[in-house]
Amino acid sequence: MKKIHKIFIGAALALLAIVLFGIYQLGPMFNLYLFPPSPQKYAEIALAQMELGINSDSQEWKDFQKEALTQVKNSKSYEDNYDILAEAAKVAGGKHSFFVAADEIDHKVKDSDLPKIEKQGDYLILTVPEVGAGDNDGITQYANQLNDALQKQDYKGVVVDLRDNFGGDMGPMISGLSSLIPDGDLITFEMAKSSDSVVKLAEGKVMGGGSPVTLSHPGKVKPVPVAILMNEETASSAEITILAFKGLDKVRTFGKPTAAYTSVNSTFDQYDKALLAITMGYLIDREGTKYENVPLQPDVETEDALNEALEWMKDQ
Repeated sequence: MKKIHKIFIGAALALLAIVLFGIYQLGPMFNLYLFPPSPQKYAEIALAQMELGINSDSQEWKDFQKEALTQVKNSKSYEDNYDILAEAAKVAGGKHSFFVAADEIDHKVKDSDLPKIEKQGDYLILTVPEVGAGDNDGITQYANQLNDALQKQDYKGVVVDLRDNFGGDMGPMISGLSSLIPDGDLITFEMAKSSDSVVKLAEGKVMGGGSPVTLSHPGKVKPVPVAILMNEETASSAEITILAFKGLDKVRTFGKPTAAYTSVNSTFDQYDKALLAITMGYLIDREGTKYENVPLQPDVETEDALNEALEWMKDQ
C-alpha cells in the first residue's frame, strides 16, 4: 500500500511539474506568470505575440524583430521598451495595431461617453460614440440606453450617427442597435494565422466579436428606414457597426468615407497592464465583400449628412 501511495504522490508531483513548466513557457502569451519577467523577457513576450500579426511573414518584420531584440538588451525597466514595442506593433500588424502604457488606458465609461438620444419630428437620432472594453456595467448601460430608446417605437425612422466614433468595443455598439438588425451572421473575420470566424447576432447578443452584453429588453422593432452618418473619424469598431447593416433593406449611409481601419484586432494584456493590440485579419461582409484597411464609402457623399438623411427618410 505504501508503495502505491508513493507512486501516486510521485505521479502527482510529475504532473504538477509539467503544468508549472507549461505555465512558465506558454503562460506569458496569455498574461499568466510564475515570476515577474525581466525587462528583456517582457519585450520578448510582446514581440512573440506580434508574430500573430498580418505582416509577420514579411522580411521587414523579421529584420525589425531582430533589431528590436538587440535594442532591448540594455533595458532597465519595462517602460524602456515601450517606444520600440509601439513601433514593432505597427510593423507586424499595420496601422491598426498599437502598444500603449497602462496609464493611457481608461476603461471607465463616464456619463459623457454614453449615447445621446434625440427626437427631431418623427425621427429618432442616436449619437453612438466610441466606447472601450473593460467596464462591464458601463458598456451594459451604454447598450441599454440605445436599445431602450429603440424599443419605444415612437418614430418613423432612425438616424445612427457614427461620426467621430473612432471605435473601441463593437459588442455594446451592435447590441444597442440589435433591434434594427436581423439575427444571424453579421460579418466574417478572415484571419492570417488561424481559422476564419463568424460574428453572429442572437437575441441582442453579439457572439464572436467584442464584449457580450445582456439587454434588459431584447427584441426586434418594426421595420423603419435607417440612415447611418459617417465621416473621416469613423473607425474600427464603428466601421464594423456600419458593416453590420450592410445589405439590409431601407438602410442608407451619408457623409464622408471612413478612416479605413477595417480589420480585426486582438488584444494582449502585458504584465504591467500595458496593452498590445495586433491586427490579425480582415473583414468580409454578409454580401462577400472583403475589406483590408480600406475606407467605407457612403451611399451619399455630403457635407450635410444629417439633413440629407432626414430628407431621404421622409420619402421612404
